Amino acid sequence: MSSCQFPHQPNQSPFSYLDCSNQPRTAPPVSEPRTKTSPLANEIKAAEDIIASELNKLSFKERAEAYNDVHCVGDDLEENPSIIQQGLGDFDATLQTMRSPIYDLAVNQNRAYVEDASFRLKFLRANMYDVGKSVRQMLSFLHQKATYFGQDKVARDITIDDLNREDIALLKCGLFHIQNGRDRMGRVVLVCFKNKMPRVSAAVMNRATYYISFNILLSIPEVQLKGIVTVQLNAKQRLEEQANVPSFSYIHEITKFSNSVPLRCSALHNCFDTSLTGAVAVDKAILGLWYHCLPEHTRSRMRFHCGSRLEIIYQFQSHGIPMDTFPVDFDFDIREDILNVWVQKHLETAQRSSRIANLMNAKPGQIFEQDILLGRGGLVQSHPGNVRFRAFLEGHRDEYEKSARFMRHKVAAKLVRMLNSEGSRFLQRGENGVWVESNVADAERKVGQYFRELRKKK
Repeated sequence: MSSCQFPHQPNQSPFSYLDCSNQPRTAPPVSEPRTKTSPLANEIKAAEDIIASELNKLSFKERAEAYNDVHCVGDDLEENPSIIQQGLGDFDATLQTMRSPIYDLAVNQNRAYVEDASFRLKFLRANMYDVGKSVRQMLSFLHQKATYFGQDKVARDITIDDLNREDIALLKCGLFHIQNGRDRMGRVVLVCFKNKMPRVSAAVMNRATYYISFNILLSIPEVQLKGIVTVQLNAKQRLEEQANVPSFSYIHEITKFSNSVPLRCSALHNCFDTSLTGAVAVDKAILGLWYHCLPEHTRSRMRFHCGSRLEIIYQFQSHGIPMDTFPVDFDFDIREDILNVWVQKHLETAQRSSRIANLMNAKPGQIFEQDILLGRGGLVQSHPGNVRFRAFLEGHRDEYEKSARFMRHKVAAKLVRMLNSEGSRFLQRGENGVWVESNVADAERKVGQYFRELRKKK
């Protein structure tokens, strides 16, 4: 093997040569010079000076804790039954002195929700058991929840049904990627692509942020005790596209919301690839605003990484971030096979559970988007469930046509079961004109009828 070749095996991570436990390996060639100066050099230097000043204001212990968190050698949040009991007691006592209309509204709606120990512990853990900060964050959280989801949802869990199509599209677009592997401390890594930010309103961004943070990340037990590691970088795919440069008011609105969510950021890595000149405008905007938007705890744990792509990857490795499940390769091309897979699977599961729950509580004549209507006419054919039904059958066309004629009814029965398991019902009009669920035989005939119509169109 030539010395300039990268010894990558088919079943081996493209980053495995960085694993110091292996034999020395030759790194891939680096296309850009290591000494290339970043067009953001002055802004990064100014930001690093601010961070140094912030660290100097901390005590020796606080500075050491911030350093250890960033370099992946820190400790988990210390917690035991005595600490939990004391924290919850102090939380309740402090809350009585800081009562606000939004809390009273939540109590009137659902006292059990806001008094639940697991709910309050999220805020105590996010603030390292600083009770005053925890109570203030919870009150801010309720305010923000009322603003973006409605006052009627302040004292209940937000579900996938509370998101609109634009919110869900943002979750699926790949802006946020939850890494499958943990860092050396066992912390979850959240990757945010700065130049993949679509042109959506702050309200859409905040609802998506809520769902990612509260419904997905905080449901992982270790996140509440360890916090998360956030990596912000630019994906190479977006270089030729016009980046969405956020304004101060936009960033202020979304960070005000995210700061109300009880999710502790244990380390924040902001990356600047010297070759990605097309993302300079976005990076300048972020560098100019980060200090005004991030809380003190996060500011002291923020680090800037500037250099070539390979240099940045080495810096990630030195900070304990796993590269085998990282969503970009050496050239900063997105690895589409793993991008956003975890979020996508969660959304699919949540949407399936929601559909099934809706069916369990369906009223007579009630129609849902996933339902398949039997009958004729434009309204029936354009119903979302019928559109998806036709697309689903198109994907199984070969399976049906290649089956022996006497076996096709079994294929149709299997397809009906698959649709039912996804929460789809086959509905037909009853004698009084109300939509009712059809029997299995009619559903199977509908499947066979569609395949026969396709055959006639050939």
